[in-house]
Parts: sequence; C-alpha cells; structure tokens
Amino acid sequence: MLNHLALCEALERGDPRRAREYIVEWLEQPEGPNFAPLQLTFLSKFAWYARDWQMRDLAIAHTADWKIGPHDSIDLREGMGLTYFHIGMAFLPDTERALPWLDRALEAIPDLLPALIERDILVRGLDRESLMNALGEELPQRAWQYEIAAAQIGLPPRFPSPPRSDAPRIGVAIRGKSDARTPALMRWYRWAIGERPLTICTWDDTDPAIVAELRAICDVVVLIPDPADPGFQNRARQIGLAQAVLAANVGRCDLLLMTRTDIALFRPRLLDALANVWRQFPIADPRLHGRLIVPDVYTRRYMTDHPSDMAMFGHIDDMQ
Repeated sequence: MLNHLALCEALERGDPRRAREYIVEWLEQPEGPNFAPLQLTFLSKFAWYARDWQMRDLAIAHTADWKIGPHDSIDLREGMGLTYFHIGMAFLPDTERALPWLDRALEAIPDLLPALIERDILVRGLDRESLMNALGEELPQRAWQYEIAAAQIGLPPRFPSPPRSDAPRIGVAIRGKSDARTPALMRWYRWAIGERPLTICTWDDTDPAIVAELRAICDVVVLIPDPADPGFQNRARQIGLAQAVLAANVGRCDLLLMTRTDIALFRPRLLDALANVWRQFPIADPRLHGRLIVPDVYTRRYMTDHPSDMAMFGHIDDMQ
C-alpha cells in the first residue's frame, strides 16, 4: 500500500529522494501495486513535484484503466481529475503537451481552480512566478497560491460573498504604508469580498502610480500626511490611519473589518464568519452595539491580554 501521508510529508520537506523511495517500495511490493485513482493522484503529484518523467509516464500508462462516465462517483472524478492535472504540470514547460491534460482535468472537475489558473497562464502567456508571489514571497501559503493568482487574473471566486445589499452592511478597511505589492493585496480583498465596500488609507507621499492602481480597485482611497512625530512604537501613525479609515466608512458600513497593509487574510467567507461570531456573543452594555473581535492578543508587562492592531472587527460606531 502506498504511504500517502509519508509521501506528502517528504514532498513538503523538499526531499524527492525519500519520496521516491516510498513510491519504489509500493511498486515492488509482492502483491503488486494497485493503480487506483487515489494512488495515481499521488504518483502523478510526485512526478510533477520531483520532475520525474519515468513516474509521469507510468501514471499516464495507467490512466487508460479508468474511464470517467457521466454517472461516475465524485471520488473517481476527483481522483482522475487531479491525476490529469498533475500529469499536465509534469509536462511543463511544454505547453502543447500540458494543455490537453489540463483540459482533461477540467472535464472531470470543471471548477478545479488550479487547472483553471494554470491553463489561463499558459494560454495567455502570463508570468507564473509573479502571479504566485503577488503578495510577496513570505506571505502566501502554498494552499492559497491559486486563490491569490485567481484574484490577480480576475477569475471569479469559488466562495463568492453576498452583494453589498445584504444586511447588515459589512466592509473591509485597510491601513498602512503602501508599496508595489499593495495593489496585489487589494485585488485579493476585492476578489474575496465581492461588491462589499473596500477602503484603504495610506500616506499622501505614496508613489502616484500605486495610488492610481489602488483607486481602480478600491471604493475609497484616503491619503493623509505622515505625522512629524510618529510616536512611541509608531502609535501616532497607527491612530491617525485608523481614525481616517474609520471616518471614511461612516454611513457606508455597519460592521467593519479593519486590518493592515502588511498582512493578508486568506480565509474564504471571512467577513461572514466574523459577523456570525459578532451576532453569537451579544453584549449587555447599552453604550455599545456589540463586542469588538480582536483575534490577535499578546502579553506585555502588567498587561496579560494586550489587543493587537493586526485586525479588529465590530460595529463602526464602537470602533470609533
């Protein structure tokens, strides 16, 4: 039996030699290997990651054993769809040989986002590395790279948010310094939240070309001067940016997620999840509409639960 977990762990560690050992052990077992769709998926994935053409051709040879019909199970479709996708990726950079396999993957799983993205990159001749690293090399986790690329290309999200007519009105407000990566970040949020309000507040000395890109993406772009005295740990900067971006959303939102330009939140339907938590735990204090949700806290001297400014969610009146 193929040790799927160990194989994946070896691939994630960047150890193709050990991963190949697991494959060889499976191929040489006395009863012979079982080339079922699940096994083919992992074999073809190894071929792609390790650039092992012998294993790629072995996977291709056994795909003929599995024909997908209109009434076949979801498991069969997913197994073979992923196998076709991995084989296509293992043919890169040979576009002519890769495309037919990506097309077969989409016939099996029409909404397979990685196949949609990779096919679009090939057909349009796009820079794959730039798309995958759109938010910087450190930020994207492997699981989110295709969602990031989809946002940059403009493909529709797999988990679309409701339109801005939903009640209560929920928006996203971003604040902080803007650089060449910030438009990519805002395209991500625009893709993730759909038509809901998107606002950014940044410094008025930001590169005009970057500001122009932000205006094309966001509903509101607020520019304020960088304070002469940034304050202890940039406190004056944090307060100034927060006040400005909150003021820009008065009358536009009831609930607001406020976060920063130097982090990216990848979870799909994040706003709906935060709104559900906000409704689930009401507060008795009549001075407030509800609780403020601060998912990140840390310890400081004499203050064991210091709320971070990384992200905050709540009613805009309470946040002000």
